[in-house]
Amino acid sequence: MAHCTYGQIDTLERYYSVDFYQDIDKFEREHDPLNGKRAKMIPYRQGRLYGFVKPGKPDKYLIEPQFEQVYGVYENGAIVKDTNYSYGFIDFKGNYLIPPYFSNLFKEGHMFHGSFYSRVDSTLGIPESYNSCFAHYYFDLKGKELFSEQTHEYKGFISGDSLAVFRFGSTYHVRSNTGRLVKEIRIDSMFDFVGISDNLLITRSLPDSLWYYTYTGTTAEDETVFNLKIDHGSLDGVYRLGPNHFGLLGRNGDYYYCDSNGVSTGYGSYSNSVGMIHSYAEYFNQEQFIVQSSESELFGIVNRDGTAITEFKYSRIFPFVNGRCFAKLNSEMMYINNRLTETNRESNVVTIDIHGVEKPYTFMYPDVEQYQTLFMPPGFYNGLLLSKDFKKMYGEGDSLKQYPMIDLDSMHFIYIDKKGKHKISLPTSVLFAGVFNEGLAPALNKDRKLGFINKKGEWAIAPEFELAVAAAYPFPYIITPQFIGGYAYIKAFKGYIDKKGNKYFGGERMEDHYYFSH
Repeated sequence: MAHCTYGQIDTLERYYSVDFYQDIDKFEREHDPLNGKRAKMIPYRQGRLYGFVKPGKPDKYLIEPQFEQVYGVYENGAIVKDTNYSYGFIDFKGNYLIPPYFSNLFKEGHMFHGSFYSRVDSTLGIPESYNSCFAHYYFDLKGKELFSEQTHEYKGFISGDSLAVFRFGSTYHVRSNTGRLVKEIRIDSMFDFVGISDNLLITRSLPDSLWYYTYTGTTAEDETVFNLKIDHGSLDGVYRLGPNHFGLLGRNGDYYYCDSNGVSTGYGSYSNSVGMIHSYAEYFNQEQFIVQSSESELFGIVNRDGTAITEFKYSRIFPFVNGRCFAKLNSEMMYINNRLTETNRESNVVTIDIHGVEKPYTFMYPDVEQYQTLFMPPGFYNGLLLSKDFKKMYGEGDSLKQYPMIDLDSMHFIYIDKKGKHKISLPTSVLFAGVFNEGLAPALNKDRKLGFINKKGEWAIAPEFELAVAAAYPFPYIITPQFIGGYAYIKAFKGYIDKKGNKYFGGERMEDHYYFSH
């Protein structure tokens, strides 16, 4: 090992320590859901190996079972795990277009991105304890290599950006999604390079005496777009949402906002997590943001310009589903539609939308606990809202007449349309139900077998499967299969079914190796 002074070691520690978050640990637990409308072959599991069959024809092999895992299927092939190597990309005949050398291989934007743990080029003379890195390779969708980089840290082509940044030691390479080297940046002691936001290069200066940091957004041609003086020193991105409204990407699921002078707007989105939840740049692609006042701790909705389009008065607002969301005002559940008209539950309240038209509207509560179990926000899926209904029991005493009790034995799932009409009422023998997608919803019969119902409440696919649970800390939840392009993944059997109930798996039941797989 080469001799190093303390100052050199300090520099090596800062620049040559590897960020292992570049690698998805146990990549085999991940899965890119199949879209049957685009896929020209469907994975078929036979025993512990996967092959591929023709869509709608599970008995017609295109490729015999030979792969350990299937990560994703696309219009021109599939990402698979070779039994002797790792992940690669095959065509419809099973030939590798991208060799199976990658611990991670996935679609990133309009490219395939592969990576693996590697070693630094020995000619650089870096001490052995600091000579590790990650190798990243990018390919077009036909498997042609575009470029490669060795990195200690990187941020890829996220949130629609056509630029990505790769750091090796104290040098950043900014590349376009064609592989062109757009810019090379050397870090110095006066500023840090934060990353790419909306295709702008974001840098951060050292703090001033009041511990304010200046974040600068420039184009690749060095044109300055903004300078913001902010009291946040650990942001991962700065996004210009409107002329006087900026989104600040924090960490651990936190999102902040400020004006063009860097002054806080007084609201944000906060997860209160401790490293369990990560923030994502895609959050700022929304047209409307559900935010919480830092003063009152109540929730409201703002648009990209920072204009409040509801009052900050709600104790909770659930995420938007198809342009609409539910909210809690004190103990009352409210419904906010895509015109931002509020309606409540108990009476046929007349409300006025933004066009001045009076509209009566009524609906039942969504069953919030059921949606939490599904790990989904409450809302209208395929035009139907999942909820529960009960019979009420009245006793002879005055208190029971005033406060009726719920007959739990009468509990049953119902689906309500947007006019408040009960469209489906399932029998009490159905123990569990999910939301509709492509005209079908998962449901569990009295024997705890999983099937799918149609919009008449009938069994369209007989209940013979099982639900699976992602039972990992801290948020265990039930994984309910959904049809995407005519196919649904049955996690408990590691295989697909189509809308006719055809099974694309054979052999014994085979649950995933990891709770969070597929």
